[in-house]
Amino acid sequence: NGIELQNLPESWIWVEFWKIIFELKNGIYLVAPNVEPPGNPILRISAVRSGSVNLADRKYLSNFDMDLNKYYLEEKDLLFTRYNGSLDLVGICGMVRNLKGNTLYPDKLIRVRLALEVILPEFTEIFFQTHIARKNIIGVVKSSAGQKGISGKDLKIQPFPLPPLVEQYEIVRRVNALFALADQIEQQVAEATKRTEALTQAVLAKAFRGELVEWESCHTQNRLV
Repeated sequence: NGIELQNLPESWIWVEFWKIIFELKNGIYLVAPNVEPPGNPILRISAVRSGSVNLADRKYLSNFDMDLNKYYLEEKDLLFTRYNGSLDLVGICGMVRNLKGNTLYPDKLIRVRLALEVILPEFTEIFFQTHIARKNIIGVVKSSAGQKGISGKDLKIQPFPLPPLVEQYEIVRRVNALFALADQIEQQVAEATKRTEALTQAVLAKAFRGELVEWESCHTQNRLV
């Protein structure tokens, strides 16, 4: 079936994803929610990206005559994209963080709640960002009417590497530390780039004011002396 497995550490096992899932549920089907309030906040499909959920990326659902309680998100829910026009965005996973107030999710997203006694949502989110997870998910994606999609059934049978909980905690800690370091380096690079751009603009300004030639002449004389 094209699914790829790799050798695991001795204390790990491969399981099908459904074995560690408490609940898997597609979002609410809706037609043309409002861009602005009032209404119940509901995420856009674009709110989910690999490794993140942007709770501010949302619309509003009003005058909807049905029980919405089963479609509200909870902290540490996992959201997977069920359909998208781009293959790279199908089946990606992000975890809900810092949830404030009732928030719904649409039918093109899948909500997964895990059996927390054996698996960490944070570890699961990390795994579904890996190359092997993406390769296996892309292998079961189907296309229809210009959209690419993955079903809950296909998601449930994805192979998942299950370590002991203590190892999951340590992996999450180390990955978060590395991500924080990467963010710090990125910020330093951005600040250095900003300083370089400012210096470039200052040099150009001197050049167009005729000051740069005088500055170079002065420094050349100093070197000759």
